[in-house]
Amino acid sequence: ENLAKNAKFTHDKIWIDINASEQHLDKIAIAHELRFALWASMLGKASTVLRSKSTQIEIPANFAIKIRSKHMTSNIEREANNLLWFADVEVNPQLLNLAVDLIENPGKKGIVRLRDERQVILHDECKSSLLGKSTKVANNWSRPQYWYPAHLDAFRRECQQVLNDDGSNTLEYTYWACDAELGLFNREPGNWREFTAVYSLYDGGDGEYYQLAQNLGMRELVDAPII
Repeated sequence: ENLAKNAKFTHDKIWIDINASEQHLDKIAIAHELRFALWASMLGKASTVLRSKSTQIEIPANFAIKIRSKHMTSNIEREANNLLWFADVEVNPQLLNLAVDLIENPGKKGIVRLRDERQVILHDECKSSLLGKSTKVANNWSRPQYWYPAHLDAFRRECQQVLNDDGSNTLEYTYWACDAELGLFNREPGNWREFTAVYSLYDGGDGEYYQLAQNLGMRELVDAPII
């Protein structure tokens, strides 16, 4: 069951309507309580509320913090850096699921909204690939600002031909990119790099589509490409 598909958001809570008996609702809450707490924690909400016709169960966001502290390992630095950076974007259930996946499976990963090709969520591990820029700054970039145009055009065509919109397959692609703040026409040394990443596509269910991207590697280009 996709528990996020019925999620609604208010100022301080996530509400999830579930067609279940009181006993069944209890079982769902117990089985997924950490995930519900994590959703609320990531989105800055006080709690996630499961609601049926007869009852409701509220799971506070700080439950996720308590569990993480209890199971903290010696790898403290990695735990501290398991952070997501959100752009000013409306979070729907599919995007929420993708964000949870980034927390549970961290890496040099990000989520791009296909409509405007804007990076809307970045994992903090991406900062090592951002040409010295902060993750917060880069989370507002869109691909036309920093992708080599010919590579971006070819990438769009390949995605349309290859990727299913349920995340069931992937596309590996290599492209050139620059510092979005310096711009495509800046030929200073270090401005241009070659990246290889793997992509999957997801239907947001509300007219939006998202790509999940994972950086596999990069190298600096000795000569800046001609635009």
